[in-house]
Amino acid sequence: MIGYPARYLAIGQALLAAPLAALLLSLGGCAATVPAQVTTFHELAANDSFAGRRFAFAPTAEQEASLEYASYADRVRRALIRHSLVEAPSGSPADFAVVLRYSTVPAQAAWRDGRGSVGVGVSGGGFSFGGLGVGVGIGIPIGGGASRPATTYRHELDVEIDRTAPAARIFEGRAVAESESTSIASVVPALVAALFESFPGPSGATRIVEVPLEPPGDR
Repeated sequence: MIGYPARYLAIGQALLAAPLAALLLSLGGCAATVPAQVTTFHELAANDSFAGRRFAFAPTAEQEASLEYASYADRVRRALIRHSLVEAPSGSPADFAVVLRYSTVPAQAAWRDGRGSVGVGVSGGGFSFGGLGVGVGIGIPIGGGASRPATTYRHELDVEIDRTAPAARIFEGRAVAESESTSIASVVPALVAALFESFPGPSGATRIVEVPLEPPGDR
């Protein structure tokens, strides 16, 4: 008679292990990508062509002296060139002026227990991490004890493109993602890739774009 509870316990553990393994595999698969929320506004017709048009960055005085800005601007530069634009030589006139802004602010997106483990609440077919949906399929509580909010950080990249003559704003794009890192540097490659995936994209629409997370050191 004593063997029955042990047998049932083993079966129960096996049944629990399967969905848990599936969850870990799912989370592991998601770890290599970043879901970014992208919003774009523009005044460009579907047949407008950027081929051969010249652009130049318009940094602020503070940005001109920033190595961080130079690194992010280089990402945007290469994205624009992939869409057939050409960077104007220094001091030469350009068809477009490109403005780049970025920021990081704290955001609450998860709960951390007293032992430092993160708990994620799952309802239905997935959960929302900082407003960005991630499909998991199942959910389990992680950790226990006293809970407190875990600080995550909202990273935002804004790109604006102005026509120089006649002067007019023609494009505004914003890409947003969240992480537990205080630094935006690790997600800038993903934010740029998401923003320019289908440049200029649908005007007035917000969409979720999932792009690979670039390994550290890659460019």
